[in-house]
Amino acid sequence: MSLKTFKYSILALTAIYGCFVIFNIWCDFVYPDLFWKVSLTVGVIYVFLGVYYTLMHQDTDKELEKKGYMSE
Repeated sequence: MSLKTFKYSILALTAIYGCFVIFNIWCDFVYPDLFWKVSLTVGVIYVFLGVYYTLMHQDTDKELEKKGYMSE
């Protein structure tokens, strides 16, 4: 997943969840128990995306040496 796709997925998830929260505050269409389950699920998805980003985009020592950020 490229960084652009990652940013768009985070933005889309945030927008959908934000609309869900605002709509739920105004209309109260979801029971509190279901609301917390959805909130917990969105939080877990954020954590998994954060771990994925950290693992897939970390530079190895050789790559950092090539870029000049580390010396041998």
